Amino acid sequence: MSDLTSLDPQTLATQLAGYDIAAMQTALKKQTSSLAAQKAALTALRTALSDFRSALTGLNKTDSGMLQNVATTNVEGVANVTAGSGAQKGSYNLFVEQLASAHQIAFDDMTDESIKNATGTMTITITASRWTLRWMAWESMSDLDQKDQ
Repeated sequence: MSDLTSLDPQTLATQLAGYDIAAMQTALKKQTSSLAAQKAALTALRTALSDFRSALTGLNKTDSGMLQNVATTNVEGVANVTAGSGAQKGSYNLFVEQLASAHQIAFDDMTDESIKNATGTMTITITASRWTLRWMAWESMSDLDQKDQ
């Protein structure tokens, strides 16, 4: 019985408990490793989806994306056309009856000499605006825009 007296019950209990939980520790380590790999994969997937969303947003822009709205004319200088995000696809006809041009009415017989001798008032009406000029001691045509009326 000398062999039984050399046994340490605390050491024996520690060894038996270690054998009992060794399988659970191995399974737990495998599960922890698997969960870490899944977390890394999900993080990579989130990054890829975010990049994909950014790319789709870029493609969907109306001014520079894949589905741009563009308006053009076949005659330059006649009309300015633009297409906004709500523009409907199609060809549209634009009828131009007459092009506007710069126009100036000149007073051919109004000279510096006639300005010096003028008296009374002159009324100018353009659309709904009306100006009345009182003839004063003006010396030339250039005085018309320099005097306060």
